Amino acid sequence: MAWDRKAPFTKDGALVSYVGPAQSEIEWRNADDPMEMTLAFAGFERGRSAAHAIWKDAQDRRFVMFLTDLQELIMRGDPVSVVQSNRWIVTKKGQDFGIKLIPATK
Repeated sequence: MAWDRKAPFTKDGALVSYVGPAQSEIEWRNADDPMEMTLAFAGFERGRSAAHAIWKDAQDRRFVMFLTDLQELIMRGDPVSVVQSNRWIVTKKGQDFGIKLIPATK
């Protein structure tokens, strides 16, 4: 089944990385809408199926990043900092959601 390009967020604006069957109070937003955010790297975490990078904003909202997207951020050649002020979009792998840097335009 194709992804409808909608992403789950909590009412306070944090990205929900996995939507379980009993999950409620989710706002579905367009995954392609850019989000201008300053995020601080908060470490790594293991989920059920993979490891993720965790980023947090000034309101302590959590944003998961797949390691392949973290690798892409590092390999861009831009200076990589623990704090990133950038434009982000939501991506999906399997049943999980995460953020990624908007690809650089050539």
